[in-house]
Amino acid sequence: AHTYLALLVDTTGYEEFELHVLDLRTGERLVDRLTNLGFGLAWASDNKTLFYLTTDSAKRADRVWRHRLGDSIDDDISVYHDNDVLFNVSVERAESGGWILITSGSFTSGETWVVDAGHPNSAPRRIAGRRPNIEYEVTAGDGLFYILTNDGAQNFKVMRARMADPGPEFWEEWLVHRPEAFVEDVSAFKHFIVVQERQGGGHIAARRPDL
Repeated sequence: AHTYLALLVDTTGYEEFELHVLDLRTGERLVDRLTNLGFGLAWASDNKTLFYLTTDSAKRADRVWRHRLGDSIDDDISVYHDNDVLFNVSVERAESGGWILITSGSFTSGETWVVDAGHPNSAPRRIAGRRPNIEYEVTAGDGLFYILTNDGAQNFKVMRARMADPGPEFWEEWLVHRPEAFVEDVSAFKHFIVVQERQGGGHIAARRPDL
């Protein structure tokens, strides 16, 4: 683990990134060098597979690719593409480490797809389809996905679902909607969930057991 470091380098300020991979044991750069990328990277658990972004002609991040170290870029696989110009795509590894999160979002709606970081060649699974004026974000805890959403909750609430059945029909309420508190963010760890809220104009961060 922690053998390679992936870097996105922009030498022009035009946000056209070049990927470099550094071998931390030797300090040498690998032959893997990808150009004209968007901002966003995620390592899989095998220490060999990277997920990265490319952009369309308007510099909108629209596609996620899978690259295996040492392979030709011509062999890279497109795992997700969004052709809706109102949506921007992002990719990251969940804080808990077990999942690659692919999110496509506009200002008022979006959707998230997940890839098992331990099986990077598996197909992405969608948590919930996009709906007008419905936002949600996903974080992965210990065996559960936690979903921050404004569905029926102007100030947002937190739902959760088993990773085996993450669809909205299986969501259960974990943190109810409250008129006095705006829920801004949720981060899941092995034993705790950190919830960031805004009340009375100030921020409150509460650490809650993963119940």
